[in-house]
Amino acid sequence: MAIKQRLGDLLVKDGLITEADLRTMLAQQRQHGGRLGEHLVRVNLCSEEQIAQALARQLNIPFNDMTDPPAPALSKLIPHDKATKFQALAMGNNPFAARLPVAFGDPTDMKATMEIEKIVGRPIQIQSGPALMVRRAIEAAYNSIDLRDEGTSEFQVTDVRGGARSVKVSSRMAQPAAEEDVAELSESDIEPIEDDAPPPQAAIPRRIAPVATAPARSDSGDEALRMVWAMADLLIERGYFTRAELMKKLRT
Repeated sequence: MAIKQRLGDLLVKDGLITEADLRTMLAQQRQHGGRLGEHLVRVNLCSEEQIAQALARQLNIPFNDMTDPPAPALSKLIPHDKATKFQALAMGNNPFAARLPVAFGDPTDMKATMEIEKIVGRPIQIQSGPALMVRRAIEAAYNSIDLRDEGTSEFQVTDVRGGARSVKVSSRMAQPAAEEDVAELSESDIEPIEDDAPPPQAAIPRRIAPVATAPARSDSGDEALRMVWAMADLLIERGYFTRAELMKKLRT
């Protein structure tokens, strides 16, 4: 993976930064360390996607915008702690690929690429992805939620490795009983049948007509769905994915 041109020169050539910007950021890099792309993103001169695209051209490797999530089975190839440490995620749909595509938040980290290649036990195809999107994709891949509404207050939370646990909605309301056809009250329903029978202490009808206003129905499926969206909102708030990413996933 030979580097043919420096990243800063590529960005200047593309018109994303000026020569003066480059000199300033290189001075910041020498003073504080880190990578040039990180400093450019920090001061909003470039976006992480622009840096990832420039790195892809610099290293002559594919760019991955991380919009297509990998197949769930691929997460088994790289342990979660290693994926987080090296910011690397196996991509594609074939876990048995002879050359496994792996997206990196920093594809210039040769130590990380070699370690991941050892872990998966085969050659890898290095891809350049926006650093933030790679982090979010890693969290989504290893903490994905599969909610199955079975029409009850209990549903399954399943991680991508197949582990599952049941979650029950505690505030489930009892289902109303099915409505039955009730005959109109007749005189015999409220009067004793036998004339010589002892009168009751109080006139108690044998049948009670249904109350005119039926209780409102509470669908446990709706209750579970509300719980699902509450969990989704929490995950969005904590930065595991955006609402746009969630809606795109639901449409596929």
